[in-house]
Amino acid sequence: MKPLFLPPLMHKRVHQFIAKESDWGFTSFMSLQDLYDPSKGFLVNNTMIFEAEFNVRDKFGFQTTAQYDM
Repeated sequence: MKPLFLPPLMHKRVHQFIAKESDWGFTSFMSLQDLYDPSKGFLVNNTMIFEAEFNVRDKFGFQTTAQYDM
């Protein structure tokens, strides 16, 4: 079994959120096959530690109130 703490698996992305695109800027992070593979060491005792960091660099066209068509 691999040690509990592995070097981080990182994916850095820059994405502009717009109304025409509802995605989150990436299509996949890692395959479930890799996640569940005991030799990879991501799951230890059926536990995975996941950390995410988000930075907002610039904001424009920012809407402060909800808008609903009725």
